Amino acid sequence: MRRLALRAVLIAGALDVVLTYGLMFAATIALSALTAIAGVPSGGDWELMTVLRIAVWLASLACGYLAARLAGHDALLNGTLAASGVFVIGLLTSHVWEGWSSGLLGLPLSPVPAFLGGLAWLLQQRAKAARGLAESTGPVA
Repeated sequence: MRRLALRAVLIAGALDVVLTYGLMFAATIALSALTAIAGVPSGGDWELMTVLRIAVWLASLACGYLAARLAGHDALLNGTLAASGVFVIGLLTSHVWEGWSSGLLGLPLSPVPAFLGGLAWLLQQRAKAARGLAESTGPVA
């Protein structure tokens, strides 16, 4: 059996890219609107950026879970690789978005939520297998 499920990684990775950069675009529009309309100073946007980072991590977590589920095997590998698109695009554009120093500090952490999504699927499958084993043996006399 092949370890890499390319179809699962591509589907979940494309969804991760769309969700991540879609959320960034929406946050940029919201931040611009807050600055222009409500007069929020540009330095007071840390709350919005914190919410954005949490949303992006949750999206990557879900995409890692999806990749592991679609693959059905090697959950940690396939789940982690689902974040490779976001990682590569982030590496190539980090100087545009945040500057090289702050962008490169956050890049090594981008596959972490996808890995955790794959781990969640793996633990769920192990729990199902353990429950099935316990049910098949029946009560101990």
